[in-house]
This record gives sequence, C-alpha cells and structure tokens, in this order.
Amino acid sequence: MAKAAGAATDVKSSPPSKAAKFGPVRFDHICIGVHTWDDLLPLVYNSLGGRDHLIGTAPAFEWIQWMFANRGILESIKPVGARDGFLYRFLDMKDRGGGRGGPGVHHITFKVKDLEAARDHVLSVGGYQIVGWDTTTDPGWKEFFLLPNQSLGIVVQFAQVVPEYAGFGPVVPFPPRPICSICKRYATTNINDSAAVTHHPFSGGELPAAALKASASNNTAAPAACHNVKASLHGLRMVCGDRARTIKQFQTLLCATRMESLPLRSDSKAGGAAVVETLRFWWSDSPMCITVDIVPGLHVKQYGPTAIEWRHTNNQRLTLPPASPDRPTKFGAVFTQVDNNATHSPLPLKSKL
Repeated sequence: MAKAAGAATDVKSSPPSKAAKFGPVRFDHICIGVHTWDDLLPLVYNSLGGRDHLIGTAPAFEWIQWMFANRGILESIKPVGARDGFLYRFLDMKDRGGGRGGPGVHHITFKVKDLEAARDHVLSVGGYQIVGWDTTTDPGWKEFFLLPNQSLGIVVQFAQVVPEYAGFGPVVPFPPRPICSICKRYATTNINDSAAVTHHPFSGGELPAAALKASASNNTAAPAACHNVKASLHGLRMVCGDRARTIKQFQTLLCATRMESLPLRSDSKAGGAAVVETLRFWWSDSPMCITVDIVPGLHVKQYGPTAIEWRHTNNQRLTLPPASPDRPTKFGAVFTQVDNNATHSPLPLKSKL
C-alpha cells in the first residue's frame, strides 16, 4: 500500500566511520552512452545552461563532462575505434532490461580516496563481482566496476583520482557550441576562458563588456539574459523490486550518508506497477542524489535507471525534450524536472575528491 502524501522521513544516517578507510565516498557523476553528441549538445548548453568541465579520449571512447548550477556533473561517452568495444556492445544491445536498449544511462561514478581499500570493502559486503580493475592505464585515474546484473541494473564505477597526475594525456578541444534557438547566436566559450566569466545561458547575469562588444560585431557571443537558465542536476531515478537490496547497495556498499523515505502519490507507478515506497540516498560530499522507486514483484531484469532528474534554481519550468520510459530521447535517457522546494540536499557540501 502506498504511503500517504506528507513530509519525507529521515530513515537512517550511515555512521561516518563506515567509509573512513577509503572515503568519504562522493557521488561524482552520471554518464550517458551515445553514438554522437549532436542531439545532446543543444540541450546541455542552451536548455540546461551546462558549462564545460572536463573532456578526454581513451582507446575505445571519447568522453565529455558538463557542470551545472549545483555543481552536479553529467558525463557522456561515445565510441571510437573497432566496433567490438564495450560501448558499441552497450549501444547495440536491443534490451538491457525494462525495455531499455541502445543509447542511455551507462554508469554512475563514485570517487574514493583509496581504491584498494574500497575494493576490500566491496568484497567484505559480498554479492558483487569486481571487474575492470585498472590502476595503470592513466596514472591520474584508477578504477574498477560492478556489473549491472549485480548492482540493480546500473554499472557502478569506483574511481580514485591521483592529483599529482591529474590532466595526464593529450589536450582535447571541447565541441563547438550549438546556435541558441532563441537568440540565434552561439554560446560563449568555455568556463576556463577568462574572457567569458559568465557562460551563456548559465549565469543569468551580464557578460563582460568585451564579450558584448564581440556579440555586436561578429555575432559569436550572446547576452546571458537570453535564457537565464539555472538548471541543477538533481540526480538519478531508478526502479527496483527489492527494498533490502536497494539499501544494501546504496547505504551499506556505497556508504550513503543519509536515506529518506519519500511521500507517495496514490497514482505513483514505475515499470507499469504501483510503487509502494520511494527511497532517496544522499552523500555528504555530493550535490546529487539517487532516488529508487520500490515495486515488489518486479522482475530483476527490469531494475535500473528510469530518469535523470533536474531542478531549476528559481523553480521555473525547464525546456526538456518530451520523453517517457517507453519513448526515450534520441540519446536514450529520460530527462524530468522535480520540484526545487522539496528536493534540496539536506547535507552540507564538504571536501572535494
């Protein structure tokens, strides 16, 4: 039976000592696997106000990250090279479960301070196979993964950044900005460009005088007030049929620092069935959360991500592509907006990893 609407209940907070050996654990980013970034770029830059964060290349894929108003990070990867790579297999899969296939949410990443200690923790929890252990390919990035058939239908990446080697590898340029559909001009250059200290359309403020002058002369920059978009990446929404497994994964294994039980509407559904409980997990060092709808009796192959959730700083309506779990966007993921008033992080942001 669905719980009546009301305030969220703080169910339990994890003891901070749990991740002391390898943490704190930071929910760092959500990653979408796609064939091309062409359909994603206009949405990220012009509708959500994303700012260039990081970009790079690997033997089998290229990757890019954007940061949003709450410092939440969205990543996207696209394949390169031979078609026998892991990302091509992901994109070519017709049904990963729950009707999901082709482009879509590929993984979620959690950063830790000691990868070996994190591995020992995963093995001590039990029930998870570690794959893709790699501490040598990139001296600035160490990682391992958990398989989606064991981790509720989503690939989970553990990663450790080695600061002294950060930025190792070739310099890769960010893709060209798409033309804004409203002002018919390009967004300004990336956040690291000193001539564009306020990135269109993220800030909602005024661009530097030099940028405005450039806009008038060559039409390459646009006033930030065009959109005044201040989108925050709230987090990932998932569905699962097993409450105990959900808590084991996100609180015991991934060391969430707070779990909430959210109020439900009488018509709340996921996977075509009634939701009996919704759990939300927070990490003290992350601005994002993971929300899981619990649907008893749901087949294990239907577990997994259902939407990437967004907020607007001023609770204004965001321009998101129409989509549903049955009819996703061209890049596979369903984007939905949640109410800003009831979904802010209950925990302060602390250190960075």
